[in-house]
Amino acid sequence: MNMVKILSVVLTTAILIGATGCDPKDVSLLNKGRKLELLGKFSEATEKYAESAALGNAEALKKLGDLAISYEFESLLPEDSNDFITGHDKWVASAKQLIAKAQDMYAKAQAAGHTEQIETSLERLQKCKEKVAQVEALVVEAKEKERVRREELRKQKEEERRRAEEEARIRAEEEARLRAEEEAIEAARRAEEARRNSPEYCMDNNLELTEAAIAEVFRELTFRSETGNDIYDNEETDRHRARFMGKVITLSGQIEKVQVTAFTREVKLIIRTSSGTISARFDNMPHHEAARFRVGQYIRFRGKPSNRIVLSTIAMDYCTVL
Repeated sequence: MNMVKILSVVLTTAILIGATGCDPKDVSLLNKGRKLELLGKFSEATEKYAESAALGNAEALKKLGDLAISYEFESLLPEDSNDFITGHDKWVASAKQLIAKAQDMYAKAQAAGHTEQIETSLERLQKCKEKVAQVEALVVEAKEKERVRREELRKQKEEERRRAEEEARIRAEEEARLRAEEEAIEAARRAEEARRNSPEYCMDNNLELTEAAIAEVFRELTFRSETGNDIYDNEETDRHRARFMGKVITLSGQIEKVQVTAFTREVKLIIRTSSGTISARFDNMPHHEAARFRVGQYIRFRGKPSNRIVLSTIAMDYCTVL
């Protein structure tokens, strides 16, 4: 066979192969992927490249790497481009996965013997790595600033809480101090009031007995101990009554009766007070003077409690009208 026939057979075979589509399947899938990529159908192109790579096509491996960084990587968008605290976390994670995927595809393509334009692809891959590194640096910086801000805020709140507790403590102490002062003043006032209401205070200052003082005088003068020990009871009864017996006291009340004593014929008035009645004997009072008194009249007088036996609550002798 001469050279002309050989060339004719080769050309005819090539034409027949091109016309009947007899490319190997991996090449056919690769070509379909290229067409889809040119049409911008990147997801479909990726599927064809993956099928071709699965059949051992080295260039398809590189194509998968190229699409990972030229299409998938570029399609990634952060949740919030202005937020480097949380808005880029998913972007960084996804970008690293794509870079790892592309790097793996390039390594496998090179291992399979495909090196065409691999350097250009690796340069693009490096730029993607640098971009991720820059974003990561911004994320780290932003998160550190946020951590510092939160820590400062925590310290500020802690200081505010401590200051509020200190102010509350001081306020409570001040309130307690004021309350103690008020209680002390009130206690002193009550003590002074009790002192001024005491029979002794009234007697020492020649004052009329207050109602509280009259009640105390009546209690003491009518006190009777009844323990069953006559000796003790007599001593205890005398001790209480001796407190006012024979002492000069001043008081007032309402006249219930005007009488004279049975034997001495001295003027005797039955006078009602807030604590009981008094049989008050007005020694040396002329009868004509006593005749001016009227039942129901209020009288202010001074005298000494006595042991005189009477039907009234207590008895008083040597009384004089004031």
